[in-house]
Amino acid sequence: MFLSFFSNNTFSQCPTLSGDDKVCISTTEIYSVQSGMTNYVWTYSGGTLNSGGSTSDDTLTLDWGSVSGTYDITVTYDEAAACGGTVTAVLSVEVNSKKGTPSVENVTYCQNEASVSLINSVTSSTSNLLWYSVSSGGTPIAEPTPDTSSLGTTSYWVSKEGGGPSCDSERAEIVVTVGDLEDPTASNPADINVQCLGDVPSVDITVVTDEADNCGTPTVTFISQTADPAINDGTITRTYRVDDGNGNTIDVTQDIIIDDTQDPTASNPADINVQCLGD
Repeated sequence: MFLSFFSNNTFSQCPTLSGDDKVCISTTEIYSVQSGMTNYVWTYSGGTLNSGGSTSDDTLTLDWGSVSGTYDITVTYDEAAACGGTVTAVLSVEVNSKKGTPSVENVTYCQNEASVSLINSVTSSTSNLLWYSVSSGGTPIAEPTPDTSSLGTTSYWVSKEGGGPSCDSERAEIVVTVGDLEDPTASNPADINVQCLGDVPSVDITVVTDEADNCGTPTVTFISQTADPAINDGTITRTYRVDDGNGNTIDVTQDIIIDDTQDPTASNPADINVQCLGD
C-alpha cells in the first residue's frame, strides 16, 4: 500500500487513507480517511463513483472498471488538530484481472509410500499459488506434502494468487488417495502341448512368473480348470488368480492342448503253415 500525506504545516501523527490497495476488476471497494474533518475533495481514476466522495464525506466507494492497471485515489481536507491546515493523502491502487483456475491432477499413494509436494499435481503454471485445506474461506497453508501413513482420502485446494483476495482464482481440488487402487499385473502362462490325457501336468501356480503390483508382491492361486476331454484330443483351460491383498485381482489362463499326433504301433503276426485249405 502506498500512502502519502502533504500538509502546509509540520507532519505529526496524521490519519491514513485506508482501503484495499490490491483489488480485482469489476469489484466495489470502500476507502476512508479521518472522520469529522471539513472540505473533503476526492479525486480518482480507473473507477466510477458508487457512493460518498462529497465535500462532507470521509468515505469513497468505487466500482472498479474492467481495465487492469495502477490508479491513484487522492483526498484533501482541512485538519485543524494533529496535522493542522490542509492535508492531502494519496493511495495507489493496483487493479488486477481475476486469475484462471489452476489445472490439477489427483494423486494416489500406497500406504507408507514416500510422497512429494502437491505442486507436482499442478499441470498449469505453478507460480503464485495459494494452498488451502478447505474449499472456501480459511487462510492459506504451506505447500502440502501428503501424509501416507493412514489409508483414506484427503482433499487439498489450490488457487492462483491474483494481487488481492477478490482477484484470486477459483480453487481447484486435489484428492490424495492413500491405498492401492490399481490391479496387479501378470501375463498368461505359455500354453502346454501334450500327446495324451495322461501327460497333462499337475496344477502349478509357479507357471505364473511375472506377477507384479504397484504396492507390493501379489499372490497367485489356482481357481479352476475346464473338464478333461473324453478322448486324447481337446483343450484344458486352467485359471489362476493374481491378488494384491488390497481388493484388486486379475485372472490369467493357461491352455493345455491335448493332440495325439502319433500313429499307433503294432507288429505283423507270425506266419502260419497248414497242409490243406481246409486247415
